[in-house]
Amino acid sequence: MNLLGFAVLNGTVDKNTGTTNTDVLNFAFSGLKGAPLTTLTSLLSPFLTGTETTGSIVFRGHTFAWENMVVELNPTFFAALGLCRNEQRIGAVLDRITSRPSERVENLLGLVLFSTNPGGALEELFSTERYALLGDIPVTQMTFMTQEIDHRLNNMRDGSEACVGPECPAPAPAVTQSYSKDGKESKEVAPPPPPPTEKIFDVWASANTVFADLEAHGCLSDQKFSSWGFILGADIRISEHWIAGAFANYDRTWANLDLDKEGSRADIDSGGGGLYAGWHDGGWYGHGLFDYTHSWDDVNRNIKVPVEFIFKDTELASTQNNAYGADIDGGYDWCLGGGGEAPAPALQSYGKDGKNVAPAPAAPAVSHWTVGLLAGLQYVHVDVDGFNEHSGGNNTNFCPECGPEIPGPSLAVDEQNLNSLRSRLGGRVNYHWWNCEGWAFAVEGRAAWQHEFLDDSRTISGTLIGEGLPSFNIRTRSPERDAALVGGGLNITFRNRYTVFGDYDAQVGQSDFLAQSIKFGGKISF
Repeated sequence: MNLLGFAVLNGTVDKNTGTTNTDVLNFAFSGLKGAPLTTLTSLLSPFLTGTETTGSIVFRGHTFAWENMVVELNPTFFAALGLCRNEQRIGAVLDRITSRPSERVENLLGLVLFSTNPGGALEELFSTERYALLGDIPVTQMTFMTQEIDHRLNNMRDGSEACVGPECPAPAPAVTQSYSKDGKESKEVAPPPPPPTEKIFDVWASANTVFADLEAHGCLSDQKFSSWGFILGADIRISEHWIAGAFANYDRTWANLDLDKEGSRADIDSGGGGLYAGWHDGGWYGHGLFDYTHSWDDVNRNIKVPVEFIFKDTELASTQNNAYGADIDGGYDWCLGGGGEAPAPALQSYGKDGKNVAPAPAAPAVSHWTVGLLAGLQYVHVDVDGFNEHSGGNNTNFCPECGPEIPGPSLAVDEQNLNSLRSRLGGRVNYHWWNCEGWAFAVEGRAAWQHEFLDDSRTISGTLIGEGLPSFNIRTRSPERDAALVGGGLNITFRNRYTVFGDYDAQVGQSDFLAQSIKFGGKISF
């Protein structure tokens, strides 16, 4: 007979065999380490003879009595049941329970011990690691927000909005006919039309989606999230070299916190805004950005522990988080080919007098290609508020025929604080073309190496509510430091006023993370 420490034998068990020294009473108590184990060992030591004994002890408020049984002490350690480091951390907390646990805790420990996967049951019941995604999502969204603002500034400086039709010949001046007082015909050239009014204000909007996949790591299964949102922005050209603007954004995010298990989810609404500025002089340019986003998160943690039946529970919670981001980047662009005057033409002979006359100089050659180097630094700080879970539906009785259901393992989850500092170094290439009908067209490709300096494994603590147990200090995964940011975009501008655009960007090159973003929108200049 194995006594696991959470079950109480109420009544008498009769010995059925007559063979001596074959009936064993094994004190396989769980959750014992340190002083409690020392106490139990001391109480049982007179009876640990390897032969039948008769006796009794009182431990943690229970009386255990036996007659003619072989007593053994083989304690069970929860930490040894864990298959990964976080499961072992949870087990180490349960091994240090110093007083008799409540009936609720005893039942939860019973689920672990009778589970077909005890280590997995520890993670299902007591781990907070899946909530790390609530802090990781704002960092990814800030990365793609930075890319979006950079694309808009690049296009105004060196894309379809940069200028209109420099390769188009100037329209021929209008010629009017008139007659002088002597009746002779004369021709007068009309003055050229005034230059177009410079547009200094822009209003733009874009719709965007981000979708990301995180591969399983340690105890944690695959995770993924997707978001849809929009950005509304406006900017002003302060001078020939400067532009500044502001924007507001909203995103709706759906996250799977444990894709391969019971489908724990988070539904997130995010709103915020920011300021941006751009500068350029010749081939040099620089961009700056500040962004703030506030999020409202509704989460559910679905629990499934396989025993002789399937124990299920859903824990619900709501929390909020604040994300602050800043970025500074810049670089230098080179024009490929063109960019100067065409070579002077050879003299040609016209007329009967044979005099050589040089034609008018050709229009300056135009470069359609630009290549450049870029470098940037992005910082993000995220605070996720602490929250308390509460049991939702879908609870299953531990012993369906024995009484009411087991209260779920509701956790008080501590706040998260996350800092990310990412550098990027890469290049871009742009092809732009204008025609004489007022259309401008630009295609851009870019790629950069991204390195993370700060974002590291962090602790997310959870405490079983109402039980007085120590906290379960769960460590999150350490992200891979290096990744590639790649993407491309298309911009079309009509009459130097109306622009439509689309962009694709991706964070690739990491074995456990892939994120992609698609954006499209429009802009009007005044």
